[in-house]
Amino acid sequence: IRRILPNAGSISFTEGNTSVTFCTQETSRIANVQNDQTASTAYAYLITDQTNVIQAIATTDELNLGDLSLGNYRVWGLAYTGALTAQPGDHAPEAMLSDDCYDLSDNFLEVTIDELDAGALRLSNGQTEYYVCTPQDEVVFSLRDNPVDIDNYLYLVLSTDQEILAISEEARFRFSEIDADEFLVRGLNYNGDLLIQEGDALSENLVFSSVCYDLSDNAIYVAITLTEGG
Repeated sequence: IRRILPNAGSISFTEGNTSVTFCTQETSRIANVQNDQTASTAYAYLITDQTNVIQAIATTDELNLGDLSLGNYRVWGLAYTGALTAQPGDHAPEAMLSDDCYDLSDNFLEVTIDELDAGALRLSNGQTEYYVCTPQDEVVFSLRDNPVDIDNYLYLVLSTDQEILAISEEARFRFSEIDADEFLVRGLNYNGDLLIQEGDALSENLVFSSVCYDLSDNAIYVAITLTEGG
């Protein structure tokens, strides 16, 4: 009798990467994985927390991560013979994962469930509208109800019909740099690669980044009001 010993090999997401990030705002969180196991045995994927306690188990290469809460997780491959006995709550390195033989993958994949919040904007004086008589003035913005060290945060200068006039990492603008007598400013917190550019118009169909994003709860209205002498 020839006995086949499980060998889970190594695993990766189908794009070849070993980490993915989803956001709590996303309604669908699906990740596809692959393995290079060297024996034809049953295969499952264990989704664990960072201490390797099993949170969920998948028996296909398509992982539905929609039930995971905010946090960081690992995905392990599991090749096995016999019946699968692993259960959520088990500590994967120590638990009996099947009633026969089994092998965990040589590596694990990283999954991050993040929550983005662009917060609300206000001017340095606490207001949300700013009127100025000279285009040489500088307007300074600040975040409200958010930490000051938010990663991947940008400020979008918009025309009144929602066209992006400028994108800046700095929370300050000079009116002379904006080709408009009035405009709006919104904050953008995002993950992944930025996909927008100047000239784009905000709409329900505009995709801001390759992963996920959140726009500020409000916009700052800014206008130049020239006065006539006499």
